[in-house]
Amino acid sequence: MPLRVAKAARLGAAKNRHGDYLGSCEDAMADPEFTNINKISVPSDDKVRQDPKCKFITSGCKPKVVISEDMLRDFSRGPAEEDIIGNFLLANEKTFKHVASRDNWTCLWDKLIVKNEGHISPTTREANFSEFMLQKMIDEVQRVVIKYSSPLWAYDINAKRLVGLLREQLPMLQEEVTQVASGSRPLAVKDIYGPGERVARFSKTT
Repeated sequence: MPLRVAKAARLGAAKNRHGDYLGSCEDAMADPEFTNINKISVPSDDKVRQDPKCKFITSGCKPKVVISEDMLRDFSRGPAEEDIIGNFLLANEKTFKHVASRDNWTCLWDKLIVKNEGHISPTTREANFSEFMLQKMIDEVQRVVIKYSSPLWAYDINAKRLVGLLREQLPMLQEEVTQVASGSRPLAVKDIYGPGERVARFSKTT
C-alpha cells in the first residue's frame, strides 16, 4: 500500500481531524460539509473536527500543488512528477535559490529512485495495518473522493488531481484488506491495530 496514503489515513483515523480542506481557512465554514464551526458531517458515525491550528492561519491554507510520492517512484511517470516538484520550487521565492539546476534533475531522480541511493529507501515501510485500520483508510479515501468530485470543486485543479490519485490507491487498499483477512499478509505485534485489537489478538497467545 502507498506510504503516503497509509500515513495520511492513519492520522485521519487516529486524530479525527478535518485535514483535507482545499479552500482557505477564512471561508472554511462555507464548505457545505461543515455543520458548524467545529464539526462536519461525514458518511459514517464518526465526527471529524476542524484542526484547531487552522485558526492561526491567516494567509489561507489552500495547497499550491498536489504531488504523488508513488508517481514519483514510478519508472515511467516519475520524471514528469519530478518536473512538477522542481518547477514549483523554482517558482517559489523562498526556495528557488536552493533548487538544483534542471540539468541535474534526471541524474538526481536516477540516483534516488532507480538506484535507490538515498539515506532512506522510498520503498521502506515500517509496519502493516490491521483490517480495521485499512477499512478506516478506505472509508476516509472514499469520503474525500466523493467530496472533491462534487460540482463545488469542478474547476479546482488540485481537487481534480487529488481525486485522480486517490482513485488509483483504492484498489491497492482493498487488495491489502483481502491479504490481511486471508492471512497471506500476517500481522505482528509491532503492526498498527485499531482500538483494543492488539490486546485482543495477542492476549490469546500469552
